[in-house]
Amino acid sequence: MDYGVAPDGVIFATLMHAYFKAGNVEAAMNENGLCKNGRLDEAKLHFSKENANEISYTVLIDGLCKQENLVQEFRLQKQMVKEGIPPNLFAYSSLIFGLTNKGFMIEAKQVFDDMLKKGTSRDHVVYDILIR
Repeated sequence: MDYGVAPDGVIFATLMHAYFKAGNVEAAMNENGLCKNGRLDEAKLHFSKENANEISYTVLIDGLCKQENLVQEFRLQKQMVKEGIPPNLFAYSSLIFGLTNKGFMIEAKQVFDDMLKKGTSRDHVVYDILIR
């Protein structure tokens, strides 16, 4: 339904988060107009610049982490940085969580070190992810 009002980044991110929480990655991608011609995996790589901001990237990275799609997660993080949007604490935490859940502790430590090198603040959550 079109009410003549474009959703802002917060509304967009909230919708994506709800879809991911429900386990519906395809709906999350469709919400951003990414799922074209049934090519969901390819669509994830071409994240829409129209709605891209720190919040939407972070929500998408977190959703991919929960779907255990580490390759796509890292590609999206790389694209985020390329577009001049540095990952925030939540994005880094999601990346580290995804890696540790798959047993990639060395890679998780490398992401943590990168986070420190970039000056991103850390909290107890990221430390908890690393030590469990």
